[in-house]
Amino acid sequence: MALRRLKKDDITELRSFAKPHPMVQDVSLCVVILKGGKDVTWKGAKAMMSDTQFLRSLIEFDKDGISDKQVKEVKGYFKDQSFNVDTVMGISQAGGGLLKWVAAIVAYNGVAKMVEPKRKAVATGEKMLRQAGKDLK
Repeated sequence: MALRRLKKDDITELRSFAKPHPMVQDVSLCVVILKGGKDVTWKGAKAMMSDTQFLRSLIEFDKDGISDKQVKEVKGYFKDQSFNVDTVMGISQAGGGLLKWVAAIVAYNGVAKMVEPKRKAVATGEKMLRQAGKDLK
């Protein structure tokens, strides 16, 4: 996992930029959005990354707790074809690692949205089967 390769020093280096490359800044803003931050600016991103448990918070992130609004907002950044892991990785290893995390969370959300109705249908079917089995006795 990309986050496991990131070190606290990588995040410290990222935070040290007064004005980072626009793509690195955009990655950081995506993280702020997904984490539900209110200050979606570079200043807000730096504050978020200053938390000593920042990397752990990403690893333990509640990926099922994000809203459609958050996902839509983050997907807006991906409309720029150059906003991708390879490009950002060439600018900043930490930024590239964070973008891998962002992309994974967005992808997970899309899959979860497709699977959840199927899970509910299975649960309903199993409940009906159990009831039918009881009715037969």
